[in-house]
Amino acid sequence: MKTKYNKIKIVLYSLSLLMGLSGLTSCEHELLSQTNPNALTGADYWKTNDDFNMATNSMYGALQLNTVRGRESCWMWLRGDLAGTESWYYRGFANFEFSGATSQVENRWSEYYVGVFRANQILYYLEQANDLTDDEKISYEAQARCMRGLEYFWLGSAFNQAVIHETLPKSVAEMNKELSPIDSVYHFALEDLEYAQANLPKSWNGANLGRFTWGAATALMGKVYLYSKQYDEAAVCFKQIIDSGLYDLTDNFMDNFTAAHEFNKESIFEIVFSDNYKAGNHGDVQDEVNGSEGTSIAANLATLQAGGYNSTLPTYWYIDLLQHADVMDTTSAINDGFSHSQRSYATIVCRESDGDYYQSPLVTETLADGTVLKTNTPFTNGQAGYVRKWLEWQTKSGEDPSTGARTGVNWREIRYADVLLMYAECLLQQDKVSDAITYIDMVRRRAGVITLAEYMVNHNGQIPQLDTSLFFNQLEDYPYVDATKENVMHHLQMVERPIELGYEGKRWNDLVRWGLVDQVFTARRADEEKLCKILTGSETGVTPLPDYGESYAPFYLGKIRTDFLVKTTNYSSDYNYLPVPSIELQLNKILYHPEENK
Repeated sequence: MKTKYNKIKIVLYSLSLLMGLSGLTSCEHELLSQTNPNALTGADYWKTNDDFNMATNSMYGALQLNTVRGRESCWMWLRGDLAGTESWYYRGFANFEFSGATSQVENRWSEYYVGVFRANQILYYLEQANDLTDDEKISYEAQARCMRGLEYFWLGSAFNQAVIHETLPKSVAEMNKELSPIDSVYHFALEDLEYAQANLPKSWNGANLGRFTWGAATALMGKVYLYSKQYDEAAVCFKQIIDSGLYDLTDNFMDNFTAAHEFNKESIFEIVFSDNYKAGNHGDVQDEVNGSEGTSIAANLATLQAGGYNSTLPTYWYIDLLQHADVMDTTSAINDGFSHSQRSYATIVCRESDGDYYQSPLVTETLADGTVLKTNTPFTNGQAGYVRKWLEWQTKSGEDPSTGARTGVNWREIRYADVLLMYAECLLQQDKVSDAITYIDMVRRRAGVITLAEYMVNHNGQIPQLDTSLFFNQLEDYPYVDATKENVMHHLQMVERPIELGYEGKRWNDLVRWGLVDQVFTARRADEEKLCKILTGSETGVTPLPDYGESYAPFYLGKIRTDFLVKTTNYSSDYNYLPVPSIELQLNKILYHPEENK
């Protein structure tokens, strides 16, 4: 059953009357001093279990916000090497031309703090709640602290620092605090997550699906330790999840990205959306009474012909990686009837992909009777592919612009596959290469692709460097290298995690914590230049391109979109993290006038 979190608004009304008139009767005074029976006050609320349940639902609603996991979250993908965009769309993040005054930066900071505030609000009023049982108090505290821990993990990984609010600010002065460095932010998050881990249930059911669980708290603890480079501690958390028996990989990779298979056995934590709630409202999540519980991320991902704007597109390197390097195991039944891997099928759509797209063929077709079947996938203007994840392309014929292309697919924030790959990374840091390969291959085997162990058996203990583009380098086969710690780690970083977890909000943080951004951008720019040289004879390309036909599949290009030309020029490590928003620096007196607050 899909949970629909009602955004309960706790509004405290106050009435200030300026009375300059004389001669008011005592009856009039009595009338004006009466309490509005329709107004909900703090004294009336925060008493019953229902009150705290509704407030907790509102807390979870902060996860749906636009820059958190809503429509604008995909703009952040443009910083990495999996997503690009056209010149006529906003390229601030793609070209590293953003600042603390950029609206998406300000919104992400403030929307994270919406979740922090709502969690702190619950924790504050729990201390005064006399009508709740001890078990109810513990449950709400565990959920609120897990929320706060998650938000501070996000703040730390996004901004490299944060203002830590341990308690609910009750005045403007209490809002003004110093910035804490990332180590302190992660330490604070871990304290919350440890409490949550100890007190959250292993599972919820019915209308409570989507709440934090023991598994969510444990996985988040592991991620904080991993990002802090405390690999032994991270490994303990991930192994606890693996050994719990609570989770497993789905049989079908696609089930992780459809509305029909939400809360499946692979899902450790989901952010809940619904496109049926409050029909007629816009898909952009507006955190108010008239807001929607859907996300309009489809507006950025779907093609123009399917009702979107296709403003976030796969890069050529990522298309090549998915279409060619994710080599299918022909003995696996999951691949029957497919020409490309399940992970490619679920993640992107190209001209030579399997299936259709929004119930239309991938190219315009003319039937024997002359009927023309038009396509929703134009493959023009350098658009060799489109994102499929998070869209309901299997069940819809197109998106509805009147509702902002509202989509109800739950966002799988933590998947078991991610835990397996993070655990493999920890094992590599512990020099346990063989064990790491075992867990990587669990993910590969589910996807129906050739495992690393199979490559090693057939190639004298070596594995292929699958991130090397055959097309760009005009190679007939991938180069093979020994399965050393360094080479298996390279595979995990450049092949396994991007293929398995593409467009799930992980890539940029991964590149930053590995210290590989500059190296990856240099390599992707070189690949881009090779593509231009192959197709046009020039390293910068020309437009329009001639029709090269199927020999250049899957790159059926009207022109070459250069995603890395400006990116490699503008990038510096200063852009690894978002800047603290200007509005925070201006309104927080301790930050704006630090000399006055020493």
